[in-house]
Amino acid sequence: RKRVKLIREKRRTQSHGPHVFTTTISLTPQYDATEEWDTVELFSLLPLVDFLILNLTEACKISKISLPDNFQEDGGSALN
Repeated sequence: RKRVKLIREKRRTQSHGPHVFTTTISLTPQYDATEEWDTVELFSLLPLVDFLILNLTEACKISKISLPDNFQEDGGSALN
């Protein structure tokens, strides 16, 4: 979290004159093989992140939402 804040602040202070820097920060948490999903730490980073990139499995595990039993991986028609 501190590192992300430092990056944003450094880029902001470097943005002056004809050289304007814009920074976007994305986060890709990846699948947690331990399935512990430290959501408190992850959620604390969200205000600093511009893009959160994850797949459906990661999204469900992080948000503690279960997929329906009849969910089909071929487009997720059970979610429609």
